[in-house]
Amino acid sequence: MATTLAALFSNQEYRMTLRDNARVFGKEMTWRNIGLRYSRLLDKVVPSLDGFKENVTFSKDEMPKFSWKHIDRLTNQVGILQHATYSLPNYKEGYCLDDNAGLIGDAIGSA
Repeated sequence: MATTLAALFSNQEYRMTLRDNARVFGKEMTWRNIGLRYSRLLDKVVPSLDGFKENVTFSKDEMPKFSWKHIDRLTNQVGILQHATYSLPNYKEGYCLDDNAGLIGDAIGSA
C-alpha cells in the first residue's frame, strides 16, 4: 500500500484525474439523481401508473403527522447518527456522513 500511495502522491496529473472522475461519479450519486433513476426504472417496469395508484390503501390524510422528535434524538453537535434501535440512537454505528454530504452537495448545487 505504501508503494501505491507514494506513486499516487508523486503523480499530480493522475491524482487530478482521479479527483475529477470522483467528482463526476459523486454528482450522479446525489439523492435527487438516484430518485430520478428509480423514477425512470418505475416508468419502464410499471406500464401504467394509473393502475398502480388505484392500489393505494390509505389516503394522505391518514398518514401520521410529521414530527421532528426522532431527527432531534439522532442529531447532536457532531451530526446525524446513522442508525437507531427503535427510538434509541445507536452510537456504535457512527454518523450519517454520506447522506449529510449528499444533502450539502444538493444545497450547494442549487445555490
